[in-house]
Amino acid sequence: MIKCKISCRTFGNFETELDLDYYNSTEEICEQVKRTLITTLEMYNFTYLIEQAKKIQFHIHDLEFGQILLLGDGVTIWICNH
Repeated sequence: MIKCKISCRTFGNFETELDLDYYNSTEEICEQVKRTLITTLEMYNFTYLIEQAKKIQFHIHDLEFGQILLLGDGVTIWICNH
């Protein structure tokens, strides 16, 4: 399990944990973090924020997928949109 934290103006510090056994790329990780963010916003009916989240394209700086796989449990990776 790795901790994924968002770095962006609107959703900064949102975090979730992912089991890397279910992902094959950094893009898949980013898409799952985005889906989790949107699901969380939907639970509280944050309509405007849901629309904002759907528009954002997240990515991971400085780490390739293979490097992420080698990180230990509990390590935080940052997902950003800038």
